[in-house]
Amino acid sequence: NARLAQIEVLSDEGGSFYLRAFNRDGLAAAPGPISVGQDVAISTKSRMGKPLVLRIEDYIPTGQLREVFTPVQLPFALRENATPAIQAEITLNGTTKRVSLLRTSLNMPNDVHWETVNFGDETYRVAYDFDRQTFRPSPFTLRLKKFEPGTDPGSGSFATYRSDVELTDPEMGLTDDPRVITMNEPLTHRGWTFYQQSFNRVPDPETGDRDGVYASFFQVHYDPAWQIIYSGCLLVVIGTFLQFYMRAGVFTDGGKRERERAQARLAVEESKLSGLPTKIPAKTLASDEADAFEDL
Repeated sequence: NARLAQIEVLSDEGGSFYLRAFNRDGLAAAPGPISVGQDVAISTKSRMGKPLVLRIEDYIPTGQLREVFTPVQLPFALRENATPAIQAEITLNGTTKRVSLLRTSLNMPNDVHWETVNFGDETYRVAYDFDRQTFRPSPFTLRLKKFEPGTDPGSGSFATYRSDVELTDPEMGLTDDPRVITMNEPLTHRGWTFYQQSFNRVPDPETGDRDGVYASFFQVHYDPAWQIIYSGCLLVVIGTFLQFYMRAGVFTDGGKRERERAQARLAVEESKLSGLPTKIPAKTLASDEADAFEDL
């Protein structure tokens, strides 16, 4: 860790090595030569804990730094935090080379992780990217004018996204028509629906620093038959309403027949107790109750 200590190893053209080390207290190892396989003790004192020993295991005169990704099995709850990458093989004229590629992030589509592969005098650049297509929702165009990330009071984390866009559709007489797209307010036009997904700060092309310029990202969905889908949802709602309320009077007599049957059963019970005959229309009773009345 450069904040606590720093170790430097220098190699000259003849293959000789020289070492020096520093820590917070100053010089930890006096500059001097070091050979392959030789152990050199570096003073750590009490600030860095255990003693430190440096040894050069092997020396590669020429080499190239490259990333190699190793697959890791993650629990299901942690899969969203995984880094998508692939290990690929590229074969040209019988020569095969392996390369590890990191996939482009959805939140940073312009930050493509290119890898350079050399085959003799030929050089190739490869990347693990998404299938990119030019979005041309003819005959209208959409242009971003302003993006504002909103924060909750007392918090510095972003909570809401708002994109001010201009919609131009000559066939509908729209020219730079201002519209607003937020997280809970998508924009729908000619069957296309634009949902506010995320944003990113655009890096400066000269310095690479990310300043105050924002790029807004939309999730686009095309559904020309959305009216039919909404109509079907409306029918489901109406059917549910009728299912729950049809016994309350929509397709019935409002419970009149149930009340008549209850009164008839009560009259039958009273006649049993009093021993007097009671005349009740049989149609007000269920079939088994009507037979019981006739027997009575």
